[in-house]
Amino acid sequence: MAVERKTGTCKHHGETEYRRYKRRNSNSWHCWQCVKCMKFRHMKNQQRKKAKLIAYFGGKCIKCGYDKYQGALCFHHRDPATKEFSFGGSQRNFEKLLVEAKKCDLLCQNCHYETHHEDFCNDTSQ
Repeated sequence: MAVERKTGTCKHHGETEYRRYKRRNSNSWHCWQCVKCMKFRHMKNQQRKKAKLIAYFGGKCIKCGYDKYQGALCFHHRDPATKEFSFGGSQRNFEKLLVEAKKCDLLCQNCHYETHHEDFCNDTSQ
């Protein structure tokens, strides 16, 4: 992907790097954008998609019921062999994320850790 860079002044971030990217299958370019603003928009979009997925799956950990902070909830693949991609940083559209999430259980971080380390967590000899 072709990228052009320059320095410019953003109304939110002051003097910063700007980038524009060549459009796929075209000779035209996207408009110049502040890199920090692009990252912020991407993060917000990711948060919106995650919130929508969490709501779709009941909004809480299926093991313990935790529901206080969506950042502490994650999607655990029931069968790792069916996993096509990880959710972290994924730029896929919501429909593709939903298809993948249907292969998962919604867990809080503690229950997710325990699921991956059941042998250790169930060992009472220590």
